[in-house]
Amino acid sequence: MFMSLKGSAQMPKRATQGSAGFDIFAMEDVYLLKRATVKVPTGIRMQIPDGYYGQLLSRSSLAAQNITVEGGVIDSDYRGEICVLLKNNNDREFVIKTDLAIAQLVFLQCFSPQLFIVVPEEELTSTARGVGGFGSTDCMQ
Repeated sequence: MFMSLKGSAQMPKRATQGSAGFDIFAMEDVYLLKRATVKVPTGIRMQIPDGYYGQLLSRSSLAAQNITVEGGVIDSDYRGEICVLLKNNNDREFVIKTDLAIAQLVFLQCFSPQLFIVVPEEELTSTARGVGGFGSTDCMQ
């Protein structure tokens, strides 16, 4: 996969042979106010192959401190700098130091089906779940 690094940006790297994701590092110190969400630059641009996308996920070490990744889908046609939206879920400030691993990047295959409009609505096949939304499967046991 082709990538470009700006200045002192670190190359993404897997912590172990069996790591599913690549650690992504902060390019500069960032101060997270309490309960704030901040865009953290990484200095990385990449060319993800067609048919795949990148997903930025929280690292367990930061999540254990209530610092989580918000959003995080990187489309294969995106060529800008990868930034990580970090949310401080604490009632105190938190400092992200340069070169701290702030997220993990997992590459996944992307399935893009052709979409069709079905009219009338009754033509959709029925399922046991039906129109049940949030929490509805908890009641099915």
